[in-house]
Amino acid sequence: MEIINIDALRAINKYHWFCVAYPPNFIDECWADAPSLVEHFKGKFNAYYKDYGPRGVMQAFVSDLSTHNWMKLMQWIMVNFNDEQTF
Repeated sequence: MEIINIDALRAINKYHWFCVAYPPNFIDECWADAPSLVEHFKGKFNAYYKDYGPRGVMQAFVSDLSTHNWMKLMQWIMVNFNDEQTF
């Protein structure tokens, strides 16, 4: 099988492992420039965690972000998250 875009596969892999092993302070770090959003997003994340548990929290949280905040989180993940399994 030919792999067409290894960079896309690396991004998908990084996002997958972030969802599995996200750092507990990712909201503080990602939105450090917007303190009012930090508290807002922590509240949403905690509510989703109660509703969906550890396996569904990130999908619910990310799905509810605006395009701007989704892009901000994706950029933060690509730059700052380094705990992914490599291939």
